[in-house]
Amino acid sequence: MIKIIASFILGLSLLFVGCGPIGCKGKPPYRATLDENGGYGMRYHAVIYTISESGGLNPHNLSVSCKEYEYVPEHIYFDEFGTMNAEQVIWKNYMQEDIPFSENGEIRSNVILSISTNAIGINGFKDNYLNQTYSIDTTSPESWGVPIFQGY
Repeated sequence: MIKIIASFILGLSLLFVGCGPIGCKGKPPYRATLDENGGYGMRYHAVIYTISESGGLNPHNLSVSCKEYEYVPEHIYFDEFGTMNAEQVIWKNYMQEDIPFSENGEIRSNVILSISTNAIGINGFKDNYLNQTYSIDTTSPESWGVPIFQGY
């Protein structure tokens, strides 16, 4: 009887710790990379990694799910460090296509970037998910333990 109760308790603990919400990974940090090999006629190239999330099915219990995250790269090309608006940079999506600011109802001059060698701060987007501070990371994005979105 004690073995049955112990097995039941062990099973519940694995459900909630190993596979349930308590065992879920948290949201990864906002990150960016920076290099002096610019492009598009600009001196510097930064990549901000926005976070995309989706609910994942838990293989141990389909009623409990963890969120799965991936980084989506966006490329920013600029000439000088400091504070500037989005009109002063070249901003490309993960496929190196122009970001369609006007299609999303955004006004480029309202989007403010503050770029230093340590972080990139973004403010002014109507959709808040981009309004973040992205810490510059010098390690390889592949070492971060979060998948990098490569496209559809």
